[in-house]
Amino acid sequence: MKTRLYLDYNATSPLSLSFKSFLEKGDFPFANPASIHASGKSSRKIINEVESYLRSCFGLEESVYRLIFHSGATEGIRTFFESSTNKDAMFYCESDHPATLATARALARRGVHTQALAIEHDGNFKLSDSINQINEWKSKNEGRVFVNFLYLHNETGVKWSLEDALELKRQTGAFVHVDATQTPGKIPRWNSLVSELDCYTYSAHKFGALKGVGFSFVKVDYPYTPILEGGAQQSGLRGGTENPLGALSVKLALEDIEKVDLTRIEALRDKLEAMVSKRDDTIIVGNKSVHGRSVNTLNFILKNKKADISLIQFDLAGIDLSSGSACSAGSVEPSRTLELMGLSEYAKNGLRLSLGFDSLTQENEILTRFEIVLNRL
Repeated sequence: MKTRLYLDYNATSPLSLSFKSFLEKGDFPFANPASIHASGKSSRKIINEVESYLRSCFGLEESVYRLIFHSGATEGIRTFFESSTNKDAMFYCESDHPATLATARALARRGVHTQALAIEHDGNFKLSDSINQINEWKSKNEGRVFVNFLYLHNETGVKWSLEDALELKRQTGAFVHVDATQTPGKIPRWNSLVSELDCYTYSAHKFGALKGVGFSFVKVDYPYTPILEGGAQQSGLRGGTENPLGALSVKLALEDIEKVDLTRIEALRDKLEAMVSKRDDTIIVGNKSVHGRSVNTLNFILKNKKADISLIQFDLAGIDLSSGSACSAGSVEPSRTLELMGLSEYAKNGLRLSLGFDSLTQENEILTRFEIVLNRL
């Protein structure tokens, strides 16, 4: 079979070259970092080095943010909202990741007020409307407000502004969680964060590290309630034996991402977009977003082709892409995000390709095969 072309990095990414090189050596850290013997101290040293690297990489000081390792964004998102009670409110967007929507449903079952915020037709965050909705709730209630803010959309690639998140926090007094899962290596200055926001959550498999690993930066004064209680690991913030190999994979993958030329990835994305745009039956989703898109993502609609039909043709040509969020895959359902963006008529037609660090080594083959499939459809 011809070499497959993987264009689904927003779903998950291949392991980074540095981490694969490390694995080939076969000398894996395995000891419990809490053990006081030499092997345990070796594992602890790795975790400490990763923590130091992450704080330096993202520019967030230990005196302001705690760094918590967990199993990934699903856990990190849920944990942020765990301290809310039936006197409090959670605000989110219907276009958020399914993990956030599931968290909202779970909190609603225990009496927390949950409320969806609207998005613009270009996929952008409605700042003024959101502030008004939150302050209206606050005028009638005395509870705390928790907000989820999706920095970069996995399906459309639409980028929101952290300055909007900060303005929302300033005008409402809400605790703001930033779902930054998709950002590493997909937008310029992906590691430049706003230090006033309450939490940033990441999932390692999105940028070339191991699955089942993630981390969050959480403000030291945030009312944090752990989901997993056990021993005294991570200062009691998340129980369970720490994962030195997983943590190391995060460091090695991000170090590789820091070296990637994002302008080259964007240029390849633009060439693919130009091919699609030549057709008279297409819509490019999110390309008019006021804050731009991720450099690696192209979401497009073929008006006369359902996504499942198109996906078969791409798959037969050895191209891996998707119809939207991998977490809701299995069958092609109407895209909730496209519906919210006023594209309900084509909600079953959306396709998403997302590039990564290996794509540049296959550029010519990607362009050739992609054009062949487009001509067939």
